[in-house]
Amino acid sequence: MVGKNKIKELIELVEESNINEIVVSSFWGLKRIRISKTGSISNTSVAQPIQVNPVGKPQAAAPIAGQDIVNEEGAELQANQIEVKAPLVGTFYAAGKPGEPAFVKLGDMVNVGQTICIIEAMKIFNEIDSDFSGKVVKILVQNEEPVEFDQTLMILETA
Repeated sequence: MVGKNKIKELIELVEESNINEIVVSSFWGLKRIRISKTGSISNTSVAQPIQVNPVGKPQAAAPIAGQDIVNEEGAELQANQIEVKAPLVGTFYAAGKPGEPAFVKLGDMVNVGQTICIIEAMKIFNEIDSDFSGKVVKILVQNEEPVEFDQTLMILETA
């Protein structure tokens, strides 16, 4: 686990350098710390601890006020839309088993904690749960398609 002193050192490193962002991950500690210069909001660094559980379920960050948000297709997201991103590299599966219905489809309402897909990595099938409630307005990947870490999988529209 990364302690407070280490976080302070990392913030100072980012502030004193040309680095815009640094991410420190700990697989066994199940923590990820991202420190980035926010640029358009102010010229300070922000430490954002993100919990990641052992099966790789995402903890997506809420949009920052004033930040331009663009999805992978280049279209700006509306203020009430949230990108659901892949927490790991692997293969996207829309359903639990072949022939079963998809966990979610366009127009479905999703609740916090609801399984929305599976990402298989190294023969381990990781159920990915939603961190937000909302309506599925876009699904940007196909079943059995390879996905990259932090790739947008779908877009939810919140109330």
